[in-house]
Amino acid sequence: MSGGNTRSLRFAGDTVERQVDPWFVCGAISRYDGGRGPAPLHNWFHLLINQARMEGFIYMNHEARFDEIEADLLPRLRNGELRGREHVVEGLTAAPAALRMLFDGTNTGKLLVRVGQS
Repeated sequence: MSGGNTRSLRFAGDTVERQVDPWFVCGAISRYDGGRGPAPLHNWFHLLINQARMEGFIYMNHEARFDEIEADLLPRLRNGELRGREHVVEGLTAAPAALRMLFDGTNTGKLLVRVGQS
């Protein structure tokens, strides 16, 4: 699940799963730099009303399954069933601004700094 406005919009609708599927929350890098990232969850009461459940997900807790996960996901990535999103900034001089993007949430995918021609 995403954070910020996406998360809040999702909770605001009538589509919250009732007692069926938990919502997994993974990642909070935008909150690391003094908490200036996306707004906190304001409409948490929709979890209560819909008897839904939200829990954190720490990927390192699943390290023992990394080989299995890789075997499942890599073929899907290669055949286009899964697609990643990249946000590329150009030049080493853009690196400090790119790093700030990690903390303010303005990047729109895996953030990469291109430092030469490929």
